[in-house]
Amino acid sequence: MDASYKEIGLNLRVSLVFPTTKDLKQAVKENAIKEHREVKLVKNDKRRIKFGCASKTSPCEWFLYAGPMEDKISFQIRKIGPNHTCPLSYNNKSVREYANVDISKWTYYRARKFANKEIYGDSKLQYGMLWDYCTKLRRSNPGSTVIMKTNTEGSTSPVFERIYICFQACKQGFRGGCRLIVGLDGCHLKANHKGQILSAVGIDANNGMFPIAFSVVESECKDSWRYIARRIEAKKLEGTKWKNGVGCRIWKLLEKTKQLAVNHDVIYLGDKKFEVNTRSNEQFAVDLNTWYCGCRKWSLYGLPCTHAMAAIISRGLNPVE
Repeated sequence: MDASYKEIGLNLRVSLVFPTTKDLKQAVKENAIKEHREVKLVKNDKRRIKFGCASKTSPCEWFLYAGPMEDKISFQIRKIGPNHTCPLSYNNKSVREYANVDISKWTYYRARKFANKEIYGDSKLQYGMLWDYCTKLRRSNPGSTVIMKTNTEGSTSPVFERIYICFQACKQGFRGGCRLIVGLDGCHLKANHKGQILSAVGIDANNGMFPIAFSVVESECKDSWRYIARRIEAKKLEGTKWKNGVGCRIWKLLEKTKQLAVNHDVIYLGDKKFEVNTRSNEQFAVDLNTWYCGCRKWSLYGLPCTHAMAAIISRGLNPVE
């Protein structure tokens, strides 16, 4: 006889044996509760027991089939159908039957809110600790910029509005080894007090993303973006520790672009402007003064495309510069 389902938990699998049909039904019910699924008993006789998905929101082909062993008392899982494709169910009838309770949706929400508070703590009290958090950041990371803004209108105590954090190490890394490109993005915060987190990232000399700063604000708007943009310094220090002036990954990309660029014909138009013709009879205008190519890849990625590289090589210039 196979191991008892109580010894291995609620992970139902083929060949698992249950002492009685009652144990089998109980295990399937507990597994459905654990997985947030609705199941139903389709067939139940001495020769077979079959369960199916009871979801009413979408068709689902999940099933579980079990048959009797030689003793005609114990049952073994013979086959389990495809995984559930229905959405998770949080109004599970089995939960009410198993726990012998019948709660409303709102009672469930209140219970979940209470559980979250017990696990994660009171968010209001945590906001009150932000001033100490900012002070500790400044002490442990000298040179870092930590600015918090509060609102006192209509309240007896300050109310959190937004915060901006830029660590000193990120400042030095961006100035000393990143290209002068700053990417901005934001995403929603799903905590009780909502808001958004805005981030600024750069591209290092190895073509990887480099964090610069982040800010938690009340909403994504022009004012909040100006709030973070005003505090980002796009000044790069002179000198670099890279062997070729760029990271090894960027250097390899430039070398590969050089190899592809030899297939293009270049016509110099004067004032660092070119017409580049490819072997597929495509023509692209290239302007080295403005770092522009008609394919737009140079402008989008910050690295010379094959057309721009062909123009650079034709004049004996250094693509790194």
